[in-house]
Amino acid sequence: PAEELLNKARSDFSSTFGESHPDYASTLIVLSEVYRKQGKFDKAEKEVERAIEIFENIYGRGDHPSVAEALEVQAKIYDHLDELDKEQIVWERILKIQHHFYSEQHPALATTHYDYASLFLRRGEYAKAAEHLQLSLQITEKNFGKNHTDYFGRLVRLATCRYEQQEYLLAQRILDDAKKLQHNVFGDSPHPFIARMLQTQSEILRRQGRFAEALEAIDQAIAMKKVIYGKEDHPSVAEALAEKVKIFHHLEKGIETKLLIDRTLGIRRKVYGENHPEVSSSIHDLGVYYLDLGQYKDASEQFEQARKITSLVFGKRHPDYVERTLHLANARNEHGEYQLALDLLEEVKGTLPSGNHYLTARWLQLQGELQRRMGQFQTAMDYVNQAIAMKEPIYG
Repeated sequence: PAEELLNKARSDFSSTFGESHPDYASTLIVLSEVYRKQGKFDKAEKEVERAIEIFENIYGRGDHPSVAEALEVQAKIYDHLDELDKEQIVWERILKIQHHFYSEQHPALATTHYDYASLFLRRGEYAKAAEHLQLSLQITEKNFGKNHTDYFGRLVRLATCRYEQQEYLLAQRILDDAKKLQHNVFGDSPHPFIARMLQTQSEILRRQGRFAEALEAIDQAIAMKKVIYGKEDHPSVAEALAEKVKIFHHLEKGIETKLLIDRTLGIRRKVYGENHPEVSSSIHDLGVYYLDLGQYKDASEQFEQARKITSLVFGKRHPDYVERTLHLANARNEHGEYQLALDLLEEVKGTLPSGNHYLTARWLQLQGELQRRMGQFQTAMDYVNQAIAMKEPIYG
């Protein structure tokens, strides 16, 4: 219905003002945003590019808030398409325009800092993401207070960031703050921000080994997303299904896990194509499934494919590339290919996260396992003790 109404509005504006009028361009921006939320990224990109062209013809290619408004939608489309370098250029241009026209405490800057943080989250640059999110929260609270949709959404995103930084207790405290605001902000209505909160809650519970509670939370998130988006094959639904896959791995659900992976992978390939990190993530999940079954050759093939896509999109220093490499090394180890496994560990040694991090702990544990296989028992014990010492503060 929204799409039909907007297309009618576009037709009306075109008949009344022509297709070079700012009101016509504004309609294109809204229509593009609808297409983006429906996962129709080609249509979304076409509409917003036309809107940008109209505004630039009217106001020039320099700084103007209307141009920034259209660029915001374009940046979000680039985010979905995983064209992150293009996306960063657009966010920098938006910030430049907004700093020129607005004060430092303007709500538009809060929105841009929030959206820009999402880019850094995708790149694994969590400290930069947290910095932009905190700025966004500060501006939002100053303008609207805490009982506001935007404040709630930005608080949940900060919890996600802290989760990615392995700060699970801090992430939980932030989520608890969001839960206290939920009723005042939304009442009993469903909302994408609530679904995201439930998904992040599930991720934290899974990391804490509370799998039944994690499953309950993610099922609530999936049900809410289906209501919000009106279909089961939306990319946001797939995102929640992927979290459920991880829980199923722990619960050893067997064929149920495989069916869920296939479903998630099918949605993502349909929406994004092949060379996308979300597709890589599901292929990686398929590798984990085969690894758990002891099908090491099949597991290795999936991990290699996931590594290839991740390297293409993010490069070899991204945490996702490290994780895929560690799982591939584990598959090689289980298959008796010890030297290949050691070579893989050596490949990512220089890119391991600093401090107490689960990937670094996993690297140490696997190194210990391989040294044991090679008969280097004291060296193996040293690595395993380091892994234990690192995991205890991470998981509590």
